[in-house]
Amino acid sequence: MLLRKFNFELPSQNVHSLQRDLRYASSEGSKMTKISVIIPAYNAEDFIEECLQSVVQQNESDLQICIVDDGSTDATFDLLRHWASADQRIELASHTSPKGAAAARNRGIEMAQGDYIAFLDADDLWLPEKLSMQLIHMDEAESAFSCTAYELCDAKGMRIGRRQVPKEVDFSRLLNNNTIGTSTVMLRRAFLSKHRFPDLALRQDFALWLQLLSGAATCSGLNTTLTRYRRHGASLSANKLKAAKATWQVYKSLPSLSRRRALQSYANYLVRTTYKAFSSHFY
Repeated sequence: MLLRKFNFELPSQNVHSLQRDLRYASSEGSKMTKISVIIPAYNAEDFIEECLQSVVQQNESDLQICIVDDGSTDATFDLLRHWASADQRIELASHTSPKGAAAARNRGIEMAQGDYIAFLDADDLWLPEKLSMQLIHMDEAESAFSCTAYELCDAKGMRIGRRQVPKEVDFSRLLNNNTIGTSTVMLRRAFLSKHRFPDLALRQDFALWLQLLSGAATCSGLNTTLTRYRRHGASLSANKLKAAKATWQVYKSLPSLSRRRALQSYANYLVRTTYKAFSSHFY
């Protein structure tokens, strides 16, 4: 399969300096931090190879790449087996029938052995510096949970927008506006603990982030574009009506959230999404 190539704009930070800092830390006698990358895949033959290429070309090479094929009916699993035979860091699991993104990610979590876990969807891409820069950011911020800014692109890889992230996200802020892109998330495995993605068809990631931040914890934002998030007709979030219904299910599922606050948060969500749709149509 012919791989499409994308031209990434390198972040403004001094990448070479960051890499030098990583090599220095490693030379001081501590083993390089191992990251478990979790990729759920379902009928992703058009995008999975580009996704994996962006992972294996990361500057941070000490990786465990956990891929869960969720019962694909196209060539996805055959492509994954080829990649797994060529790179010993790739560990492949599969479901005999589709169980959904939550189940696939949760199985990947069970496979994970790294100190950190990073999530990536099969149709998304990382810049080469993504993991190394995020590790440094988490260390400097003393954070166990982080996300980054990301770029939006269409099915052909054409840029259609960018999403920024605030410096810090707590439960209240996340409740009003989910700025955490799943393919940008990296967290310490110990922080994740026994938390798992709930069994929801959509927005299971949003529900998990709310669980993780329901106490005093926060998510640290690195406002540098290190991920490319692809929007296309087959993506789960493409259907706005389904997404709206799923968001309400998330609010209703939170035991600590009163019905009044759930309604207020949902109203804010509807206003924001309507405004975005209106703006994109006229501008």
